[in-house]
Amino acid sequence: MEPKFNKDIELTTEGNDIRAKVPSNLKYLSDVISEIPSGYIINKGATGCGGTTMELKSNRDSIIVMPFINVIKNKEGQIVLTTDREGTKLSIEEQEEFLNEGEELYSKIDGFYGDIEILSVYGYRSVKSINKFLKSDSGSYKKILVTYDSFYKLLEFINPKDWFVLVDEWHLTFNSYHFRRKGLNSLFESLRDCPNVAYLTATPIEKQYRFGDIRELPEINITWDAIITTKINTVSCRSYIAETVKLVNEFSKVGVVPNAHIFINSVSDILTIIKKCNYSSDNMRVVCADKEHNRLRLSEVDLDISDTNDSVQKINFYTATAFEGCDIYDPEGQTVVVSSSTGYRDMATDVFTTLIQIIGRLRNSRYNDSVKLIIQQKTEKLALETKDLRLLEEGFRQKAECIKTNIDCYNELPASYRDYTDYSGVIDVYDFDKVNRIATYNEGKLLTQLYSFSLVHQILTNEKNLQLTLDNMQLVNGIKLHCEFSEYASDVIAKKGTKARVKFSDLFTEYAALRTNKMVDTLGTLNRIAILEQKNPLVKEAYDKLGVESVKKSGYRVDNIKSKLKRLKMNNTVDIKSIVYKEFKLGEFYSNERLRSTVEHINKIYGTNITGRPSAFLKEYFVMTKKQSSVGGKNKHGYLLTL
Repeated sequence: MEPKFNKDIELTTEGNDIRAKVPSNLKYLSDVISEIPSGYIINKGATGCGGTTMELKSNRDSIIVMPFINVIKNKEGQIVLTTDREGTKLSIEEQEEFLNEGEELYSKIDGFYGDIEILSVYGYRSVKSINKFLKSDSGSYKKILVTYDSFYKLLEFINPKDWFVLVDEWHLTFNSYHFRRKGLNSLFESLRDCPNVAYLTATPIEKQYRFGDIRELPEINITWDAIITTKINTVSCRSYIAETVKLVNEFSKVGVVPNAHIFINSVSDILTIIKKCNYSSDNMRVVCADKEHNRLRLSEVDLDISDTNDSVQKINFYTATAFEGCDIYDPEGQTVVVSSSTGYRDMATDVFTTLIQIIGRLRNSRYNDSVKLIIQQKTEKLALETKDLRLLEEGFRQKAECIKTNIDCYNELPASYRDYTDYSGVIDVYDFDKVNRIATYNEGKLLTQLYSFSLVHQILTNEKNLQLTLDNMQLVNGIKLHCEFSEYASDVIAKKGTKARVKFSDLFTEYAALRTNKMVDTLGTLNRIAILEQKNPLVKEAYDKLGVESVKKSGYRVDNIKSKLKRLKMNNTVDIKSIVYKEFKLGEFYSNERLRSTVEHINKIYGTNITGRPSAFLKEYFVMTKKQSSVGGKNKHGYLLTL
């Protein structure tokens, strides 16, 4: 299917790939393209631009394949309400009970989505309810939301040629491959029977790491023209657990305004953090995969598994299975991202790989201009230049080919001679069937490990590369993400002492955030305030006497701020305005010498302390027009004073 673009979109092509540049007045995918085309990877360039919504409103029968149950629940909560006769909302389990008992269900679709029917397929959804949905003849377009793992079940009930299939958040078929291989391999196999498929993401994987049928598909890459700055404050630490515990304790203090929304991809780590912090679990929630083993572990701290539609708490934890593709609403929410990998083998599942999915996930927060990123230190010795990294990757690929040959030879041996043999060395590239003693080469394992290896050795060990990576990301609603990889000013001073070189703008911005409870950190609010005041007492005086807006209008220039403070001091002791209008005559020409002498006279007679250039001071009271005039037979430079 050939894509049809809005006439205002600037298009360029490279081979079969298309790049679409979107002007700043457009915000949604539906503004860019009339319909999601099959046979393409759509790199939408931004979260929250309405890709899933666009397909739900399309004039065709669609299956939207989503990575996790929580994503479906989140979208379902926005779209459809299924109730009993009295209007009580029903879960899928309760819906199935009603069907078995012959009771009638009532569904209300949000009118924004038009004339559609929706069915969610996961967990307890029965054959009976699927058949009932497919056989209904309401004349509306049918939409099915299904998880990656359950997609194959649908093929028993439908003719794939009659449906358009959208694989949402397709990057997760890669990032979660190492622990979901069985379900994802089943998904890939099932998709081969579907002629009309498209893949959608805001977090594309580089081409050299893709595997399977998706590798050769053409791409539509969308870039958005608007720009906003989101500051990413990084903390490089020796223990991400200890750092996060400190952070939770700081957020939990009485009087701290923001709620912490902590994204970390491990329930075990979340449990450890909760046990170590000094905060009651009463005001916490954990949004993670709804699995029995997770429920048991969280019961140790008296918590149940929540979902993104539940009430926000003071401390909120999310794993990747919970936040990918979900909308979270909290005007007082502060985003914290915890990179929990300690080596390249677990990097592919680290939340850092989906940072773009997290930033802006809090849709309505007033703190969306900053994100906290905690990274456990990786040694600088691991850092590699791109050319060296590619050489190492090529070495791994050659080793994998040798392993593949050995596996083929192994599988040809008689069954009685086949024993499990470890061919992997430093890379694991095969699956082993212990029952039949068959080894199968798995390219996906190789590529996910190479991707992780690249992240650790090129990005997370090199501040410059990490900043470039962050700067190339894009943010919610078509707004480009321009990140600043930086430490807080107080962190720099704490490390290097009061002689550390820090811009006044950084000092004051952090100080104002601390004083207004807009910033929470592990060093402690009061400690940070004391460090900043000791470094430059002017930050306190400027904040208390001038305020944030006045300092900002001064361009954070120390000389401008000091002049404003002096004028403020004068205004508090004498009526400076009356004095100025008394001593300076409107409509008269004042040479520069006369201006200086008049100001000196005012300081001497009235006890004021007017400093700096007189013309700069007088601009607050007069219109100063530059002029030359004859004074005592000589041409003098000066100003004509008018109102």
